[in-house]
Order: sequence, then structure tokens, then C-alpha cells
Amino acid sequence: MQKVNQLAWKRVDEYVRLWIGDLEVVMPYFTNDVGREFGKIMREVEVPAKLIKEVFRVYNMNGVPFGWYRGKGTPEQIKQAVAEIAKIHGVELESFTPLGLVEFMKMVGLGVDCSGFAYQVLGSAVGEENLKQVLDWESEEQEVYKAGVFTFAGRASEAISWEELQPLDLILLKKKDLVTYSHVALVLERQGWWVVQSTSTAVPMGVTVDRLKPTSRGPVFDFKPSRGESWEELWKQDRMELRRLKPFC
Repeated sequence: MQKVNQLAWKRVDEYVRLWIGDLEVVMPYFTNDVGREFGKIMREVEVPAKLIKEVFRVYNMNGVPFGWYRGKGTPEQIKQAVAEIAKIHGVELESFTPLGLVEFMKMVGLGVDCSGFAYQVLGSAVGEENLKQVLDWESEEQEVYKAGVFTFAGRASEAISWEELQPLDLILLKKKDLVTYSHVALVLERQGWWVVQSTSTAVPMGVTVDRLKPTSRGPVFDFKPSRGESWEELWKQDRMELRRLKPFC
């Protein structure tokens, strides 16, 4: 377990200290507004479902110079995409400040979402092919762009108590219906417990690393959302689950 914990931390550190040229930035959060709106428009003008599916297949597999990797990319892929898109736009990376570079990345649809981050960190720790066999896929297509929060729940993992906490456990948040999952984060150990995630509820939005203190009264988080309720409150409302992937059970 210590080895996979260390491998996971290595990948987390690469997202938190993302070197692009001479600039060090934190990986921003990816919001899929472009994809959702594009799909909505195609359906409204009655584009055949088969054609819509093919368009999204090309989009999902990095076939267009926007929305690359759909929030599921590795640090290496994102760095390469930044360089290529900057070239398309005729922008010199050396002209950016770190903040300017992050804003450019968000503008062209580069970043990582919560499930993409969890997938890549876990895949680095246990091997991507091993991870694919564990996750609860909606279809037979086991590709990273199909990995959503739901993929880590269901048959992929089991609910556990905070007293059983170990590295690579999952924190899953639920919507107010108490059924649908809305977010996934990971727990790692490094001289104590930490929550690692990519989130849209913090400012700046992106990958965060925050202390976790499990107590007899429930978990206490150093992570304080800039938007929405505290995680302690979500836990009290039964909108938080601690889960463990089945190979680790």
C-alpha cells in the first residue's frame, strides 16, 4: 500500500507543479461547457443521433483544437496540448505570466476535472489497465473520456467507515437527491491524511491538496469551498461517502 501511495503522490505533484516551459502552474479545472452546448445545438437542429455520436467520438479523442482531452488528460498530454494550441493561436508561451498561462489554458479548454484527475492518479498508482478492469463502466467502451464520478461507485467500490481509512480511498459527494454522485476526491497519506482533488468549488479552480483529520465525531477538512456548503455539513447530511476500490478491500 505504501508503494501505491507514493506513486499516487508522484502523479499528484505533477498536477500541482505543472511545468510548462519555464513557468510552474497548478492544473486548472476543466469545465465541459463547449461540449454540452455543441451537443445541445446538434440535437435541436435534428442532427441524426448516429452522426452526433461520431462527432463526439472525434471530439473526445482529441480530434479538434479545443476541449482537448475533455478534462481527462495526463500532465504530459496537457503540456503538449498547451504548446500545440499556443502555436495554432500564434502565441509565444514565454510571453505569459503563470496566471496568464492558466487563464489561456482555461480559455482553450485545457485542464482536468474531478473524475479525470482521480482516474489518472489511480492509474499511475495501480496501472491503467488494472484500473480499467475495476471501474464500473456504463458501456463496453472502457476509455478514459468515459470515466465519470459514477465510474468509481457502484460495483467498483464498497462503502467503508472513517475508522478504516487507508491511502487511495475515495470520497464521493452526492447531490441533494442522495442518489446521484456529483464529485470524487482521493485520500492519500503523507505524515497524516490529505484530500487531493480537482474542484470547481474553490478559488482558484483546479487541483487542490488539503489536510484531512478523521475524528470520532466525523471528518474535519482543511478544504473550505468558495462556493457551496462545507464538507463537514455535507457529511452530516449523508451526502458524503467514503469508499474503497474493491481490489483494496
